Amino acid sequence: MFKYLLLPLTFCFINELSAQTTENNPSTASNSISITSFNGINIFSAEKNYLKGENWGAEIGYNLNLKNNESDWVRMMNAKDISFVFSYRNMDDVYLTKTAGTTGFLGSAYAVVTLLDLSLFQAGKVNFLLTPGFGVTYATKTYRTNYNPVIGSHINLGAEIGLKAEAPVSSSMKIQLGLHLFHYSNAAFKLSNNGVNTINASISIVRDIDTYENSRKIVAFNIDHKSSFEFGLGIGHRGLKQNYNQKLSPADSIKLEYATSYLNNVGLYAGYNYRLNPLLSLKVGTDVVYYSTTFNNVNFLYTSQDYGTSYDKFSVGTSIGTDLWLGKVVFEADYGYYLHLKYDVTPVHTYWNFGVKYYLTNWVALETKAYLHRTQAHFANFGLLFHI
Repeated sequence: MFKYLLLPLTFCFINELSAQTTENNPSTASNSISITSFNGINIFSAEKNYLKGENWGAEIGYNLNLKNNESDWVRMMNAKDISFVFSYRNMDDVYLTKTAGTTGFLGSAYAVVTLLDLSLFQAGKVNFLLTPGFGVTYATKTYRTNYNPVIGSHINLGAEIGLKAEAPVSSSMKIQLGLHLFHYSNAAFKLSNNGVNTINASISIVRDIDTYENSRKIVAFNIDHKSSFEFGLGIGHRGLKQNYNQKLSPADSIKLEYATSYLNNVGLYAGYNYRLNPLLSLKVGTDVVYYSTTFNNVNFLYTSQDYGTSYDKFSVGTSIGTDLWLGKVVFEADYGYYLHLKYDVTPVHTYWNFGVKYYLTNWVALETKAYLHRTQAHFANFGLLFHI
């Protein structure tokens, strides 16, 4: 059941704006703010960590109207808004179904997420939207605070995707009903890292807060050549496998933290990128990972990184993938096959990566990329990508 968070807020939103809106004047565009209340329908994690219990929350967002942006990606994706959202999630009633006395072990989560509102189709006055987004999440409880088996650090990555139905209720206000999936985990920076996934139903009030003439057209940064080569270099961090059935002594805990601080990996990438259109490109490439710490069975506790473990200093793989170009921001996804990875305790033959690049110029970008084995994160890579 919703926590009635919108009831006092709705009263504050019922007054009209004095300015004309885009609905009445096509030559204008309006930014807006939104207030959302949501309630959990389902919550789940990985590795047989079965969860139950009520979760709920609220968020507030600032929505930047893209009507005056004539970039190719805005037109091709039918992008309506970019939203900057702050959310609160209460999971104090959630518990592990197979472990007694775990109610409240997840605590709460605070997230800052950037969402892209894409208009799918319109039926009468109702607009149906797809809303993908990425950001950062702060978890109040972790493995270090209360042996939380699914979240190992306070700072986590956050990702969500949702569907919304939006309808006007006045000249300056709209209501949205939505269904979305939200995920947060730390990309294996510190284990445990099974992550939390929630499916939520939501209701939002959206109100225009400023209206401006739509005369100035904005065209975003773009790289328009068909073929290019890319070279990437970055560094990442990997956590150690945790023993949830054995609470370590203070001395061993200190040793474990010390060992974890040296688990750095270096990621190298070289590939060819072919631009299909202004929005999409295909690519093939080679990934090389250098491991600062390799597995030693004699020193298992301080070298076992679960699926991120390697007996050798290097692993090599080849991949195919695609890039989604949104001006200076480019989202990437790759699927690869290992040519060399020496770890036969839990054999892993394939991998996949996803990430985001931000172009500083048309030849160099900041890049963050997550490497994954199966459903488990390998490590997250932060560095530079050179585009030639």
